[in-house]
Amino acid sequence: MEANAKQQEMLPSEPRYLIHPERLQPRADNPLWSFSCVGFVVSAYRNGGITILANQRPLKTLADLKLLYPDRAADLDDPLKRAEFLPEGGESWPVALVGYLFNAFHRDDAEVRSIPFQAQVGDEYFPSRRQMTNDK
Repeated sequence: MEANAKQQEMLPSEPRYLIHPERLQPRADNPLWSFSCVGFVVSAYRNGGITILANQRPLKTLADLKLLYPDRAADLDDPLKRAEFLPEGGESWPVALVGYLFNAFHRDDAEVRSIPFQAQVGDEYFPSRRQMTNDK
């Protein structure tokens, strides 16, 4: 219980987003933290004092999500099932994707430890398909 209380102090809330939130606080029916795969890694590193991903994430539309989660496309088309995965009232969501982690770790170790990765469109893939601008 003491360790769980310490975890709650160390893990500030993060934006709610698609499919599985990065982490869910303990509840009466589940007294432990629950994590998505990305959320587990982000939280583990945060407990070690390293912020892997910046809180701001690229917004993904329903069409984007169907491409990224083809196994959930039919559920995303069904309004009742979609409500289980997506917060209502929006047309796009800041999804935490595994590709962001891969690209975050595909940097120099010192940079990984000191600068949170700011995901951009295209970073959902690895290697990144980010559109480079002329000044980079």
